[in-house]
Amino acid sequence: MLRVVTPDGPADERFGRSGDRVLVIEAIRLIPQAVMTDPHLNIVLTPFRAVDPGFISRTAPQVVVAPLFGHGFDILDVCARLLRSNFRGRVIALSHPLPDPEGVLHEIRGDAGAIEIDLIEVPKLPAARTAPPRLRRVPG
Repeated sequence: MLRVVTPDGPADERFGRSGDRVLVIEAIRLIPQAVMTDPHLNIVLTPFRAVDPGFISRTAPQVVVAPLFGHGFDILDVCARLLRSNFRGRVIALSHPLPDPEGVLHEIRGDAGAIEIDLIEVPKLPAARTAPPRLRRVPG
């Protein structure tokens, strides 16, 4: 699935179904505000360095959202860690608009192993949000 979303578009099943635990790895600026404040999703924020089998076991996400390219890692690094953690959910790679998004998605899927992966393009956002999104802590 390849989608283009707007920064404040409606939260829907692109990012998970009601009740899903969504693990967001260093991608808070790329996620639409409506998703971050959706009361039906359990969102867990984490840095990439924290993603290991123990963390994945404790948080038990159904969906993992991460940038296509992060600081010092990319989505294939995320997938490799998730595979080592026996993750069986869905991964969503977020990216700013790409010249050939279908080609990028095809290449990622070829290298992501058994993980189901989608790509969502988001428009470039302003350098900083005026107010941070309200987040809920979840046990884990």
